[in-house]
Amino acid sequence: MDFNAANWSGNASFTEGAWSGDSWFDAVNNVEASPGGTGGNSMNGGAPIKKVGAIGSNPAASYIEFSEESFDVNEANHPLAGLSEFSISLVFRLPSPLDAIDRNKDTFWEHHGFVGKEIGGPAVGDWNLGITDLNGDGHSDFVGASGVGDADVGTAGPEVDDGLWHTATFVVDDIGGGQFEQRLYLDGASVGVETINYGGGSSVVAASNFAIGARRDGGFGYLPQGDIARLMFFDTPLDDAEIRGQAATYLGLNVPEPASYLLLGGMGLAIVAMRRRLG
Repeated sequence: MDFNAANWSGNASFTEGAWSGDSWFDAVNNVEASPGGTGGNSMNGGAPIKKVGAIGSNPAASYIEFSEESFDVNEANHPLAGLSEFSISLVFRLPSPLDAIDRNKDTFWEHHGFVGKEIGGPAVGDWNLGITDLNGDGHSDFVGASGVGDADVGTAGPEVDDGLWHTATFVVDDIGGGQFEQRLYLDGASVGVETINYGGGSSVVAASNFAIGARRDGGFGYLPQGDIARLMFFDTPLDDAEIRGQAATYLGLNVPEPASYLLLGGMGLAIVAMRRRLG
C-alpha cells in the first residue's frame, strides 16, 4: 500500500463541524482512505490542505498539511492485518514543536499520531508512528510502537520538530525463538532497536481501522500540525540498505544505494525487486 500525496486531489472543505472532500487512494491497488475525523482545535479550518514545495532534489513535491484532521482506512483494507513482521515508511515534516501529551515511549495511546491505531489493552496487535515529548523539554520526539508482542513497546528516536523533511521507517522483524526485533530508522540511519517476545493476546497485527494524520481510537491523537508526503506499507522487514536507499531517494542524502534498487523519477520510491508493497 502506497499513499502518495500527489495522488490526492486536494479537494477538501469544512462544514457543520466535520471535513469532507475526496478520498485519498493508494497507488498500488486503489485502496481508499476516506475523510476521517476532525479535532476541536483545527488550525486549517477543519480540513487538510494539499501543498507543493521542495523535498530533497524535487522542487515541486506534493505533500498534505494536517492540523487536527485525518483520513481513515477501514479494517477490510488493513495492509498489515494478520502479519507478524512488516515495515512502514513515512516521509514527513514537523514545522515546529507540538504540545505533546506524554513522556513515556511505551504508552503510545497517549502520543500524537502520523499514522496508527490504539485498540485498548496490552498485546492486542495495534501500532502507531507518532511523536511525544520524552524529555519534558518542549520538543517532539519520534516514536514507533506496537502491541504485537507480550507488552506494548515503543522504540524512540530523536527530536524531529526542526521544520525539515525526514524519512522514518518502522520495522518489526521475526528473529525466531518467539522473539522479534522492533527497529526505528530516521533519515536512513538506525536510531533505536528493541528485542521483544511475541505472545500475550496477539502475535500479529489486528484487523482494525486506522488513521492517517492521527492515532485512531475514537478521535484522539491528532497531529496539531504536521505534513506527510508519502506513506508506504511492506509485508516484509526492510533491511538497512533498503532503508538507506529511501533516504537517498527522497532527501538526497549521501548514503549508498543498493544495486537491486529501481529508482523511479521525481518523488518515486526506490523499490527492491524482491520486496512487495502491500495493497
